[in-house]
Formats: sequence, structure tokens, C-alpha cells
Amino acid sequence: MENKNGTYFKYAIGEIVLVVIGILIALQINNWNENRKLKQKEKVVIESLIEDLQADYDHFEENKIIFEKQLILVDQLIAGSANSRVDKTTYLHILRWGGEMIPIAFEDNIPEEIINKDIKEPIKTYYRDQKSTLNTYKDYSDVVMDIVRPFLRRHGIHNPKSVAEAAYDTENIELLIEEKLVAQYGSEEFGQILFELRLKTGSIIYDLDNLSKANRKLVPILKTYITD
Repeated sequence: MENKNGTYFKYAIGEIVLVVIGILIALQINNWNENRKLKQKEKVVIESLIEDLQADYDHFEENKIIFEKQLILVDQLIAGSANSRVDKTTYLHILRWGGEMIPIAFEDNIPEEIINKDIKEPIKTYYRDQKSTLNTYKDYSDVVMDIVRPFLRRHGIHNPKSVAEAAYDTENIELLIEEKLVAQYGSEEFGQILFELRLKTGSIIYDLDNLSKANRKLVPILKTYITD
């Protein structure tokens, strides 16, 4: 009887052990499956982020060219005199507006689907650089909207007739009246405006160039991470 009880006890212990092992294996498989799903979600989010970053890079580079054209125009106006004319290859309307700063990849926080801490840090660094550039762009935009445009309106330099005739084809019309703009050469007010616009345009070009470099640095890091 004692031998039978001992045998039954061993069988019971064995069954318990097998059940526990089975549960542990099931938990491990479940955890592996959940981690795989999280990893897949993370990959999808990062792939989307890469696409947005690449689109942003193109956008930054295109608008940097416009800012640079505006800088050339401002330098021409600073160096101008009452008897000179602006280079006809430079569109005067750029004086009232340069490029834009509307990034697609813009997050205050890193998406929760990104679970790897090491990959979060370079993304955070990029967003900090982007935030700094956006602040610089706001300063630039404030000068254009609050100082430059009111000045052009106040002195009748805008050319509304040309806008109506060209059906808003702003690339091929003269939005500003050159003669009235030239009349402002040498005035203290115009000189101060050009001074401020020159500083802000130079700053946004500098920051935008650095952000483009940061963008090109981040994308390969993300690509390498999702392919490893």
C-alpha cells in the first residue's frame, strides 16, 4: 500500500510538473508572439516615419532655395541706390514672402509603438533640432507678416492689377511695383526693415540647412534598425 501511495504521489508530482512546464511554455510562446506583434507595429511606424522624413527633406531643400533667393534680393536692395534696378532674374515678390516650414514628421512625443530606447534618442534629438528651426522660422515669418508686408501696403508697392490680370500666376507677374520700391531706397525705415529681414532670412537658411543634415543622418539609422 505504501509503495502504491508512493507511486501515485510521484505520478501526481510528475503531472503537476508537466502542467507547470506546459504553462511556462505557453506563456513564453504568448510573450514571444506579443513581442513579435509589437516589433511589427514598431516597424510599420518607423517605415512611415522614414517616408515622412524623406518628404520633409525634399520640402526643406526646395524652400531653402527660395530663402536663398530672397537673401540675394535683400542684399541687392541693401546695396541699391535710387538710380539702380534690381536684377530681373530675381522675382521681386520674394521680398514679401520666402519659403515655408511645414514638416510632416512632427511629433511632440515619440510614438508609443517605438519600443526600443536606443532608437528613441536620435528621434528625440531630431525633433529638438526641428523645434529650434520652427522657432527661427516663426521669428522670420513675424518680420515678413508684421513688418515687411505692412510697409509694402503703406507705400502702395503692391500691384493688385497684375494679380487680377495674371489669374494668380505669381511666378510670372510683378506683384510689386518696382518704381515705388526703388523710391524707398535710402530711407531709414526701408533700411531698418531690410536689416531685420536680412538677419532673419540668414538665420532660417542656417537652421534649415542643419535640419536637413540631421534628417539625412537620422534616416539611415532608422533603416538599419528595421532591417537588422
